Amino acid sequence: MSNATGLKSYFIFKNVDWPSMWAATWETIWMTLISMIAVVIFGIILGLILYETRVHNGSLFKVLNWIVGLFVDIFRSIPFIILIVLLLPVTKEMIGTIIGPRAALPSW
Repeated sequence: MSNATGLKSYFIFKNVDWPSMWAATWETIWMTLISMIAVVIFGIILGLILYETRVHNGSLFKVLNWIVGLFVDIFRSIPFIILIVLLLPVTKEMIGTIIGPRAALPSW
């Protein structure tokens, strides 16, 4: 068999160490579950803090609500920033530039 190039080279599985592949797959699933549980618990706590401090009149509650709200707003925008960075090469290939009004065309 000749050497595969391009896309065909991704589908040659004769050199794959399947026990290592399954171990790595389960490690990935385990890490994902642990981080998901931690984020859900942390998110519920932050949501409860925001909900409970929104109507109180004390200055401490207003400051706490502002700080937690700022924290949530900053971290909520991170996935969108990552998406923009990942789409920069696509825009460069499609339009030829990543700045200016022409670069905004793929967003239509």
